[in-house]
Parts: sequence; structure tokens; C-alpha cells
Amino acid sequence: MRENGDLARGANVVALDGLRPVPHPSHMSIEEAVAVAREIGAPATYLTHLTHVSDHADLAAALPGGIFPAYDGLRLML
Repeated sequence: MRENGDLARGANVVALDGLRPVPHPSHMSIEEAVAVAREIGAPATYLTHLTHVSDHADLAAALPGGIFPAYDGLRLML
């Protein structure tokens, strides 16, 4: 069985779902997404599918370096 993030290792940018702070049955929580992002080790990771439970500015300030909350209209040049 593959470890989380094996297929994305070596990517420059990763988008992961981080639905909310508490666990969810079909999406990663923010904490789970941060753990996978660290495992992958990409220079930039964007968390998507965020709910209204997380304030964007507060979340951005609390996330580790290189991990950012995505936002509507975000465009990545790859």
C-alpha cells in the first residue's frame, strides 16, 4: 500500500482538500492535510474545499510556512 503523498512527491505545487478543523468522513481535516503536505514536501501547498468554519486570514496566519489556504479565483502558474 502506498503512503499518503507518494504520487505527489517531487511536485512544486500541491492542492489538497482541508475541509475544516474537525475530522470529516470523506474529506481531510486541515490537520490531516497539513500532515500530508509535510510528507509530500512541496515548496507550496494550497488547501481547498475550505468551509465557512475557518476564517481565511486566521487560517493563513496559523498554517506552517509554505502551506496556504486557497481562495476563489486563485490561479497558479505551473
